[in-house]
Amino acid sequence: MMNTKKNLLNSLNNIAEKKSPSDDLLKQFSKCFLDYASATPDNLDCIENLTISDGDVTGLGLNSGELISEIMNSAEGCEIPEQVKSAYPNLNQAQWDAILRLSTIILMLFESKQEKTIVQL
Repeated sequence: MMNTKKNLLNSLNNIAEKKSPSDDLLKQFSKCFLDYASATPDNLDCIENLTISDGDVTGLGLNSGELISEIMNSAEGCEIPEQVKSAYPNLNQAQWDAILRLSTIILMLFESKQEKTIVQL
């Protein structure tokens, strides 16, 4: 289990460092994700919806083009979903906001921003 966890973290780090073409990064991440989390229907569905976004920021995104970190960031401040409230009745809004913020930052750790080149004449 420890090697699969390390491999998954390495695949995320490779995305952050843009060590390979996006298709290769996605293949590596997908394999490591499924090795670590197993090939359950939910996990397979998850992988089917992912891509490596290649805009100003390279990172985990959805096939529709959005970065997952940006979606999580926009969710910050949203009310606690009923399903979560039922499972964790003592969870308050400040704690929920902290969970969303932490999730956003963790996702951003595995992104890289496009370096802008300044040409001097």
